[in-house]
Amino acid sequence: MRPFSLIIIGSLVLVTAGGVAGFAAAQSQQEPNYLVISTYDPAPGRSWNDATEEMSEVVRLHRASGAYKSVRLFEHNWGPESAFYMVAEPNDWASIPLGFQAELQAQPDLLDRPDNWSGHSDNILSEILVN
Repeated sequence: MRPFSLIIIGSLVLVTAGGVAGFAAAQSQQEPNYLVISTYDPAPGRSWNDATEEMSEVVRLHRASGAYKSVRLFEHNWGPESAFYMVAEPNDWASIPLGFQAELQAQPDLLDRPDNWSGHSDNILSEILVN
């Protein structure tokens, strides 16, 4: 199995496990807003247009899942890191893994085909509600 596939599977397991703990804790207070920021670093030599098209399709799949209030795609314009940032606002904590599940259903070979990314990370943020 490719290292990138292991990262995706590990991330999904962590999100699911964290979701159970987070869901129980959130039930005792007002549910915060969540934000998921995923970073995708193109592999060396990959065309920017090709990477943009692939990321655009990922965003479309996450949007189509219906699990998010919004899903947007950004590219890094200034500084040393040339990367794509997918920013998603899930409907609730349980919605976070649904976009990835929609991506797997739409592309069943996703974990078996070669990837063109040199790195990927997910940051899941919960808003601090300030009155």
